[in-house]
This record gives sequence, structure tokens and C-alpha cells, in this order.
Amino acid sequence: MISLVEVADRMRSGTRMGDKEWNMALFRKITQLVKEYDIRCPTETSDWQNTDNSLADAAWQAAVDFVIDMGCFCLNRERVVKFTEEEVKTAIRSMEKEVVMGAGKDTRVWKQHQIEGNELVNFSPGHHAPFTEDLANLVVQNFAMMPRIDFIEGFNFLEIDGYDIYGIPLEAYASKRQLAWMREGIRKAGRPGTAIVNYPITTAASSFLSTIDPVAGLRPTDGVLLSVLPDVKVEYDLITVAITLQSYGYFGISGSFGLVGGFAGGPEGAIVESLAKTIIAWIVYRDNLYYNGVEHLNHVSGV
Repeated sequence: MISLVEVADRMRSGTRMGDKEWNMALFRKITQLVKEYDIRCPTETSDWQNTDNSLADAAWQAAVDFVIDMGCFCLNRERVVKFTEEEVKTAIRSMEKEVVMGAGKDTRVWKQHQIEGNELVNFSPGHHAPFTEDLANLVVQNFAMMPRIDFIEGFNFLEIDGYDIYGIPLEAYASKRQLAWMREGIRKAGRPGTAIVNYPITTAASSFLSTIDPVAGLRPTDGVLLSVLPDVKVEYDLITVAITLQSYGYFGISGSFGLVGGFAGGPEGAIVESLAKTIIAWIVYRDNLYYNGVEHLNHVSGV
């Protein structure tokens, strides 16, 4: 499988392209693939639960074709990162079918579910909201007391120790405090080995790397959120994080939703975008867990 160092080099040396130019190229390509594979979403509410395997197969093949033909766009460098057909298919064959997380009695295993299988679903509450310092570890503690949870994601906040979180030093410090609060919360809940996930305050590499701390921060059995951005865009700093943490043992998560109303177009295009972002998340960041689905640009979505 293509190495992360090679991916980073292609972010530096790939074909230069402006952001607007990439957006329009993505729009044209996904529009073409939706027509080529005849991807049609149900229009009746009674049919929203898809049971048509051919539709799923068509959407997946369209996403594979997108990644082979288009690659992804490095937003910070304004470069297109391309992959060969063999690199893409090798990567797909290499995708992990299970992920081990946590430690001791709190160890959990996430497995790939079988189509129409009846396995118990995994469960992970994501905070994704700002909490004040006095509530942070208490909120985590209460979530951690749920016996079903497998891991807990972090949260954002606006200030730390009375300072606005602005600039690399404060961002790094706030990130360290977030992980320390989470570690304290799961300890208070009696589940010290529970996996926690760094929900980034910013996407600067320093904000992630500052949290590596086996006592009060990120451990090899924990995870990080390294998401592919809308319109299949990736970030230069996040490849730095992925390269650094690859040998550390973390698991990676990507929130790979497609956006209805964005450059992918309607729900059919957003499905293709979502699946393409999943493949890119594995190749570029080595993410092995994926939040996959479709959101609307102007409406609240539930997952």
C-alpha cells in the first residue's frame, strides 16, 4: 500500500490547481458518474430505507472511479494528489476489518458488520460541543458510566484559564487540557482504560501532537479525528499528524459525510462524495473508522 510519506510528497509536488477550479472539476465528475451509473435516490418517504443492493454497488463503484480519476485536493498547498488504479484497489483490499481500542477491562473491538448481519452495534457518544472548565470532566464522567460505550470523543471550548484560545501556543495548551479532562472523567467513572478520541480544537499539527501523553493524554490505545473535508479536500498538517502517529498505535476517525447542496450536487452525488471521502481517509490519513452518510447544507441531520 502507498506510504504516507509518498502521499505527503505528492501533496508537495502534485499538479497545481486553484480551489475554485477543483470544486468545478469535482462537480462535473460526480455529475458524470451519477449519470453513468444511473444512481437514483427514492423520492417516496416509504422507500427511504434502501434495500436495493444494486444501488449500493453502483454508488461504491462510482466512488472508486472518482478516486482513481480525480484523487483528492490538498487545500493548504493547492495541489491535486493523484493515485493509480492499482494503488487505490490495493488500499481498498487493505482496509481493516476490525479495530482494537482501549486497555484492560475497557478494551473494545470494533468489527466490520456483515450485510444484513445481526451483530450488536458499537456505540460511541461524541460531545462535539463547548463545555466550561468546571463541567468538562463531569460531562465525560457521566457519559463514561454508560456500560455500552466503546470510546468517547472530545469537545470544543472557547477559552482556557481565562484566555481566548488563539494562536498555536494556546491551541496546543487547550488541546492538552481537553485530553487531561477526558482522562480524569473516565477515571472518575471507574473506566480508566476506556479509549478517548482527540476532537481537534484546530487542525494544526501542534494541537494533535501536544496531546501525546501516556499519563494524562493520548495513549496508543486512543484515537484522533482526522477528517477529510467537504469536496474531498485534505490538509497538509493532518498528514504530519498521521505520519507521526502511525507507528504510535492510534486509531483514526473520519467524519466522511457527503453534502447535499454542495459541489457534489443532490443526494445522489453526495452519496458518491461520502464514499470517495471514506477511501481517501484511509489512503491519506490511515483512518480506520468512518462516519459515513449524507448531510444537507441547509438542514440539521441526524446520524
